[in-house]
Amino acid sequence: MIGEETQQEQTAHSNTRRRHMFTIVGLMGIVCLALLLTVGGLYLFPAGNHTQSAPTPTPTPSPSQAQLTATAMASHHLFIDDFTDKNTYKDWFTGSTQDYERQIGQQGLSLTALNHKVLIESLPPSRNFDDFQLTTEFTFQQGDADDSIGIYLRGDGNLDHDYRIDIHGNTTYSIVKESWDTKTQSAHNDYLVPNKVSPHLHPMGSKNTLTVSLQGSSLSLILNGSQVEQIEDASYAKGQIALFVHNGATSSQARALFSKVVVDPLPPIATPTP
Repeated sequence: MIGEETQQEQTAHSNTRRRHMFTIVGLMGIVCLALLLTVGGLYLFPAGNHTQSAPTPTPTPSPSQAQLTATAMASHHLFIDDFTDKNTYKDWFTGSTQDYERQIGQQGLSLTALNHKVLIESLPPSRNFDDFQLTTEFTFQQGDADDSIGIYLRGDGNLDHDYRIDIHGNTTYSIVKESWDTKTQSAHNDYLVPNKVSPHLHPMGSKNTLTVSLQGSSLSLILNGSQVEQIEDASYAKGQIALFVHNGATSSQARALFSKVVVDPLPPIATPTP
C-alpha cells in the first residue's frame, strides 16, 4: 500500500510539474507573440500619419547671368574719384598758366579756361575705353552763352577724332562728332545733336549730374536722372576720356567744378549668331 501511495504521489507530482511547464511555455509564447506584433507594428505603421508625404521644399531661384554680370560690374569701377580724400586723388594734372588754372581739393577738381582757350583734362592714367558708363557731378560756376564745359569720349591721342558732349552757359547741351580734315588741315564738327534747351539742366552755379553710356554704336545721355538722348553712330569704337572747359569769345573766363567722376564697365553687345 505504501508503495502504491508513493507511486501515486510521484505520478501526481509529475503531472503538476508538466502543467507548470505548459503554463510557463504558454506564457512565454504569448510574450513572444506580443513582442513580434509590437516590432512588426513599428515597421508597418511608423509613428505619425504615414499617408501624408513631406512637403516639397520651394527651390530658391538662382540669379540670372545678367544679374551676376550687373553685380560684378557694380562692384568694380574702371575709374572713380570723388575728391573727398586727398590720399586717393588719381594723379590729375594740376597747375596754372596765363591761359589755364587747375586746382584740386576736397570739393573737387576746379578747371578754369582763360584768354578764349580750351582747357582739357584727361582722366588719369591715360587709357582707352570701349563700352562704359560715365557719371560726373559738376557745377558750371562762371561763364556765358559762348562758354561751355563737357566731356570728350572715345578720343584719339590728340582728340582730333572723338565724341564731345557740350554743356553751354545758356543751359543748353549738344553732342558733336569731331574729326580732322586732312585736306584742309582743320577740325570738322558734325552735330549729332544740335544745341538743345533742356529743362533737366540746372542753371549756372547749381550742381548737375551727367551720365553717358556708350555701348557699341549706341550713345545714351542722362541729365539729372532723366534720359534726354539715345543716338546711334559707329564711327569710334574706343578711345580716351577727357573733361574740358572752353572759354568763348565774349567772356573773360569759364570755370567749372567737377566733384565726382565714375566710370563703370558695360558688357559688349553680343553679336547675333547667323
